[in-house]
Amino acid sequence: MQNSKQVDVGIMIYGKPYQTAVSLHTLYKYSKQHINKIYVTFEKVQPFGFDMDELKGLLEGLPVVYNVSERFFGFQNLSSKSLKQKLKFLIPSYRKSVRYQYAWEEAKMPYLFLMHNDMLFTGDLIGKYLDVIGTDIAAGSIGQCWNCPAFNKGCVDQQYFDYRPSSQELMDLYKDSNSKHLLIRPYATQNVRFFRSVAKDFTFGFLTSLPQYTLNVATSLYA
Repeated sequence: MQNSKQVDVGIMIYGKPYQTAVSLHTLYKYSKQHINKIYVTFEKVQPFGFDMDELKGLLEGLPVVYNVSERFFGFQNLSSKSLKQKLKFLIPSYRKSVRYQYAWEEAKMPYLFLMHNDMLFTGDLIGKYLDVIGTDIAAGSIGQCWNCPAFNKGCVDQQYFDYRPSSQELMDLYKDSNSKHLLIRPYATQNVRFFRSVAKDFTFGFLTSLPQYTLNVATSLYA
């Protein structure tokens, strides 16, 4: 197990102040020996009368660096390769408002751990990823394979790009009796036990070291 502080953390905040506090405090409880800074970025637009100062109070004592995005993209598709879009990314206020981009650019440690703000950690997830990342560029799960009807039914994360079911096969997967439980957030009351077991088994996360990329992740460590 590696114990030096060689990891920065990146997290985006859109609502959920109490879930965010639980996420970061449980992460720090088990993995503080690895963590240098936690880069917390608030979306410019927040729901439900969100109180930024309240969350800052809840996170007092953690090594947090705060940032507020200057632009709000919502669900806009920013993947265009047009010249216009490329020029926009030269504007810092535009580029650093892309989710997780601020953390990518500001992180100074060899590794960057990206996470959602509705997690519950019951063990040293970052340490686990540091143990297994080796020479790979990343460790962990991207996206929500656990919430897909094809998960372990013809597809696993390692073969995502190779698994291409037909329309009929996909329809049959959704008709499966077990699929009625899919697309439910794991922190919903009826799924707390499931969520805890998943977090404990370290299946949420990703670690990397290439800050030029931006991904939508559950939790991830990049080298």
